[in-house]
Amino acid sequence: AVLRLVNHPSTTFSVLDRRVGLDRRAATRIVAQRNGMDGICGTADDRPFTDLGSLDAVKFVGDAALERLVDYAHAHGWVVDDASPFGQVMGLDFSVGEARRALELANRADGETLEFMVGLAPDVVDALVDVRPFASLHEIVLLSEVDQASLKALRGW
Repeated sequence: AVLRLVNHPSTTFSVLDRRVGLDRRAATRIVAQRNGMDGICGTADDRPFTDLGSLDAVKFVGDAALERLVDYAHAHGWVVDDASPFGQVMGLDFSVGEARRALELANRADGETLEFMVGLAPDVVDALVDVRPFASLHEIVLLSEVDQASLKALRGW
């Protein structure tokens, strides 16, 4: 929920500073890192946070800031149940939990696991490993090597 919050385009400096109550320096650095060099959210150079460790590594973000982000996320509907519908990706229905697990698998599993346990083709494995980290399933399906069968295998794991 915290990563969805800080990576969302509606989470501006003002939101982090005034509503969440973060130190201004932390809010500035979170938005700057997420938005990339051009300073605009939603462009090719964005660097979304992929785990809490990368968020915690931002200067002026520490335990207190993370606690405030968690509290804000819970209080403002950023926490979603795993069984909730996520939507369709390449014609496949995903729950929030399935989407989260598939994304985590694509970002963290080693090549052998992806090929031999998940059942992905070697070219798909190579593409995933070479391009990751991914911020969303939609980034994964932009790879020409990823087809519906690959996505179904990630979902089913």
